[in-house]
Amino acid sequence: MVTSPWRAWLATSVLSPSEVSYGAYLQRHRYSDSIAGAYLHAVGHFGHWLTEEHLTLAHVDESVVHRFVTTHLPDCRCPGRCQRTAVVVQAALGHLLEVLRADDRIPARRVGLAPTIHDELERFTSHLDHVCGLAAKTRAGRQRWIAQFLADQFGG
Repeated sequence: MVTSPWRAWLATSVLSPSEVSYGAYLQRHRYSDSIAGAYLHAVGHFGHWLTEEHLTLAHVDESVVHRFVTTHLPDCRCPGRCQRTAVVVQAALGHLLEVLRADDRIPARRVGLAPTIHDELERFTSHLDHVCGLAAKTRAGRQRWIAQFLADQFGG
């Protein structure tokens, strides 16, 4: 039986202890086998890159994920078939960060939002609730992504 390169990369990376938790997270959230496979493939690729860059879990956060997606993926020369689709990789690694934080393997995210960003986020969340009728869990996810976007774009 031939092992996929990404499986070996994941097994030998700093992410290896979280593989089971990550798989369970994807199952709990009812991801299809094909999406779960693509996400695990992306996490394996990320784990390989972390190893090549000599990065430990202490380095892993949104900025490292951003660097991987924007700097490594466009010029990726990793051997074999790698998950290189930025949208898939970004989603997979966003879930990975949640799992790593839930397992207390990396610290909680510290996003200090400026008051104007906080106010805009509150209006956006209210719109999602009262106009769009989205469920609380869906609103929370969207709020998290928009908060990150606004903080990245406008900082303080």
